[in-house]
Amino acid sequence: MIHEQNGVLGRVNAIFAKRVDAVACGTWPTTLPDGVEAVHVGNPVRLAVKERAAAGYIPPGDYPMSILVIGGSQGARILSDVVPPAIADFGGEVERILSMVDGVVLLVDAAEGPMPQTKFVTSKALALGLRPIVVLNKVDKPDAEPDRALDECFDLFANLDANEDQLDFPHMYASGRSGWADTSLEGPRKNLDALFKLIVDHVPAPKQIKHQDEDFRMLATTLGADPFVGRI
Repeated sequence: MIHEQNGVLGRVNAIFAKRVDAVACGTWPTTLPDGVEAVHVGNPVRLAVKERAAAGYIPPGDYPMSILVIGGSQGARILSDVVPPAIADFGGEVERILSMVDGVVLLVDAAEGPMPQTKFVTSKALALGLRPIVVLNKVDKPDAEPDRALDECFDLFANLDANEDQLDFPHMYASGRSGWADTSLEGPRKNLDALFKLIVDHVPAPKQIKHQDEDFRMLATTLGADPFVGRI
């Protein structure tokens, strides 16, 4: 008997599977040669993983997080090397990007409301004094509840210590798929002109506009790397 943890036999197990009577399968179903019995046994896990099986979901936030990577030998190694440093830099990346903007548009699903991951980025934007615009998207779906979603946005801002100006945020109703946004649910639903006008009216002019007649200068704040071309 051999053990296969994936739904498709690996290269070595594909060779040996023709010479055994049964294969202990970690997932179900698993494609096996004709005449070979499949025994569904699951995959072995470490005790520490088993102890976390009943743990509740903890939304991401501004605190240390533990990352568990599960996968094949090659895939798990790549994820272990790439994912943790990317997540560790996520907060810094958000702050770098927000430091370059003058306004923020918060897109919220009218059925789901603000998601847990919305809290982190929104808290950073509010802390920088940015005045948000809330766009309630997918209001044309049958399960949309834009009024509830709007109330949840207000509660989120209040819990994040937003000031009075930030709590007095403008909002719009939209359907991204249909390509329209309006100030009310009874709007014409033709295009995004109302959203663009609101951004122009609500977001302050860039502070850098006073330098428009000076020589061009640029500061690169976001760097990336590629194993083939090097630093980007």
